[in-house]
Amino acid sequence: MTLRQDLPDITPHRLLCHPLFCTYLTTQLPDIPQPMAMDLHPSLANLDHLDTLINIAIKQEHPEGTGWNGMFLHPILLSLFI
Repeated sequence: MTLRQDLPDITPHRLLCHPLFCTYLTTQLPDIPQPMAMDLHPSLANLDHLDTLINIAIKQEHPEGTGWNGMFLHPILLSLFI
């Protein structure tokens, strides 16, 4: 299971509720019964900060965007560089 397939549609709230993220928190913070994102780092309580981090990840994973242009351009650009 990865976040890659959910990344284009993820929002800060969806990320905080995503099973993979919850599992990550549990493995990283085993001493806390129900860890929250801010237990990992206080800045993760700021939804605007999370949105910025998500947008950076989306730009890295989908440089052409996640809309129609990205769907159309991605295969073309891949064929040029392969």
